[in-house]
This record gives sequence, structure tokens and C-alpha cells, in this order.
Amino acid sequence: MASRSTLVRAGAAVVGASIITMLTALPASAQTTGKLDPSGNVDGLRVNLKGGPQNITTKLIGLKSGDAKLSTYCVELHVTIDPKFPDFNEVGWDAYPQGESPFHKNRAKVNWVLHHSYPAVELDKLSTTTTKAGLQFKDGLSKEEAISATQAAVWHFSDQANLDTANPTPGNADAKDDVNKLYGFLTGKDNVGIGDQPTPALKISPESLSGEAGKKVGPFKVSTTADAVELTKQLPEGVKVVDTAGKELAAKDIKNGSEIFFDVPSATAAGEGSFKLDASAKLTAGRLFIGKDYQQHPTQSLILAKADNTKLSDEAKVSWKAAAPVPTSPKPSVPVKIPAGDAQAAPAESGGGNAPLLVGLGVLALGAAGGVFALQRRRNHG
Repeated sequence: MASRSTLVRAGAAVVGASIITMLTALPASAQTTGKLDPSGNVDGLRVNLKGGPQNITTKLIGLKSGDAKLSTYCVELHVTIDPKFPDFNEVGWDAYPQGESPFHKNRAKVNWVLHHSYPAVELDKLSTTTTKAGLQFKDGLSKEEAISATQAAVWHFSDQANLDTANPTPGNADAKDDVNKLYGFLTGKDNVGIGDQPTPALKISPESLSGEAGKKVGPFKVSTTADAVELTKQLPEGVKVVDTAGKELAAKDIKNGSEIFFDVPSATAAGEGSFKLDASAKLTAGRLFIGKDYQQHPTQSLILAKADNTKLSDEAKVSWKAAAPVPTSPKPSVPVKIPAGDAQAAPAESGGGNAPLLVGLGVLALGAAGGVFALQRRRNHG
């Protein structure tokens, strides 16, 4: 039969394995999501692409993320939007669904276009900026002209499509020069690219960590564009949210780049908890959205041009095992004093003693007692 201590150790191992299994099965961190919002669409002009589609529509495509309104451009020219599948997930640039697309090598150029054109830059400021580059717009640049030129520039880099500058805006000859000028500026030598992927509006990484009671568990790193966050904790009593130095953290202390640890007292039983951050933040131009069910139902991929502030949240899990027991030292053995005349006798061994020595000492004691008794008898009879 197994000893009680063996069963306890086995039970602890099962609990630990169960916690690891639960953490492995946890869903991925919350994503920024969007849903097609036709009310947010803003039409540009139709354009002709050289050697490609003719008389094609351009527009800012509306998405909604919670209460926030997002404006996006298309980055997948040859895939149409399917309104029957309106849900989108934000993904990293590397998750762009077409593996051989020019988007992968030109995404920094696409990002530069988004940061230097409408609607990230207002029309009046865009006219001033491009004038510095030697451009002169006829009667100012219209919203429709700006959208058409910007979308064509995005397609130039994401799909290797070129604007037909001889007849860029079919049916709108008056817009030809302005569209050509802005398109040329956005695709020309001034476009040196913006290579850094936009900072996540709110993300905690990793999604989960485990450790041991008596030690700090972490770090979890926070990436956010928000100025302030709200912190919600689901933790056993005594477990604290702390910084690298062990100082307890409040929501006001958590910013972009913050590292979060959990201080778990050594007496705390094995367990788990979670924490959640909420924020209102502005999504940065260049963020990529693809259809939620893209593999089963492809729909046009979109890239963010401008956004209102949106409410965002992310959550992470933490677990710990009980602290390892402190080993106890064995009690020292008590040395046996040996009479001087018996100096050659061996000392007592720990764990059971020296039996021959004990017997010898007993014989000496009996002999001494017998000698005393005999001496006393002689005195009494003398």
C-alpha cells in the first residue's frame, strides 16, 4: 500500500498537471474586431488601372469596432467584399492571407501612404504638405480626388497595380491632373516607407504564465497606445499585482511597456487567477483587418486609414504551485563518554548504538558493585 506522503505527492502532481492543461486550453487573447459599416463608406471616383481592372470603384470602407468608427482602404484588389460575411479580425502584417502577394515586401510603403494621405491627413493640410513637394492642385484637392489617388497608390504597392495616368478617372476629366499628382507623390521617391508595425492599442503578453508560491510570477508585458487603463483582478486573498521591484501596482501605474508580476506568498496553496485591462485608445493607421472566416469565405482584406477612439480590453491568466517544503535536518547523535581506562573502546554509532560497548560497560558496573558488596561483608565479620 502506498504511504500517505506518496499519495499526497501524487495528488499534487495531478493538480499541477490539471492547471497546466487548463492553461494550455485557454483561448487566445482578445482581438480587435470590426464589422462592415456601410454607413461609414465614403465614395471616391472610379479609376482605370493600366493592364488591370477598368472603371473600378474607390472608396473609404467603413468598419465599426464597438462604438468606434473605422475608415479603411482595400489591400486585396482581386478579392471583392462579401457583405454576407461582415465580421473582421485585426491581425499582424505577417498574417496577410495571400502568401505570394506583393503586400509582404511593400507593406512599409503602404503604411507610408496611409500616414501621408487622406483621411489621416486633412485635405487642407494635405494640400500644404504636397505643395512643399512641388505639387499644385487645381482649385484645391477634393475629398473624392484624394480617396481615388490614395486607394490607387495603396493598390500600386499591395497588388502591383498601376494607375492609368493617361485616363485615370473615366468620366471625370477635370480630376485627372489632381489625381495623377497626388498618386505620383504617394508612390514616388518621397515614399521611404514606415516599416514598424503599428503598436497594439492594448495587448498583454504572454497570455498565461505559471510559477511557484513564495516567488514572483511574471513578467507580463503591456503594449498600449492608451493614456490610461483600468485594472480588474481575480486573485486569492494575499496575492498582489506588483512591479519588477515588488512594489504593488495600481491602474494609474500601468502604461505602455509596463511589466507586471504577481507576488504569491509562500504559504499560499496551489491556485490560479487572472487580470484584465480595459482602455479607450486610438487605433493607429496601418492596422490590418481580414475576414473572420477568410479561409472558408474569402472577402477583401482592409487596412486602417483612420479611427475614432475605441474601447479595448485584454486579459491574461496566472497560476502557481505550492511552495516546496523546507527540508528538516536530522537530530545530532549524543556522544557516549568513555572512561579513561577504556580509551580504545569504539564510540557509539548513530542509529542504534554500539551493542558490544554497552554490554562491556554493564559488566564493569556489575563487577564494581560485587567488589563493594564483598568488602562490606569482610568489614562486618571482622
